[in-house]
Amino acid sequence: PKVATADGPLRLTAAGGVVVTGTVAVLRYIAALCPGAELLGRTAINEAEVDGWVEFANNELMAHGPAGPASLDAYGVAKVLGGLEAALLTRTYLVGHNLTLADVAMSSALRNLMGDAAAAAAVAAAYPAVARWFYTTAHAPALVAT
Repeated sequence: PKVATADGPLRLTAAGGVVVTGTVAVLRYIAALCPGAELLGRTAINEAEVDGWVEFANNELMAHGPAGPASLDAYGVAKVLGGLEAALLTRTYLVGHNLTLADVAMSSALRNLMGDAAAAAAVAAAYPAVARWFYTTAHAPALVAT
């Protein structure tokens, strides 16, 4: 598959020349190619939860211009990270017990916030569950290999 993002929504050219357009559609297509990885979760409820996190990452975080989450104001960042902290206090992953597209989408959307060493240290101090989750997802073998 060939992926393109310049001048518009994410597009993937799949086998046979079929073009899949849009972040959510592309992620779901990729998940379908790896059914054993359970990237959409194990149940219909898990799948709905994954979709919710992917939509949030795409519509609320990535929609804030080219800088993505970096263009959110301090209140917006605190609100997002506070919500994530609450969700991750008792969980390793956002949905279920394995890495899903929810983790991939959210960690990708938040990479701008965690990329700078000083910012990462500040986030880790204020939101330790988010920092643990981010480190875990960033070092997942499936993501490191790509």
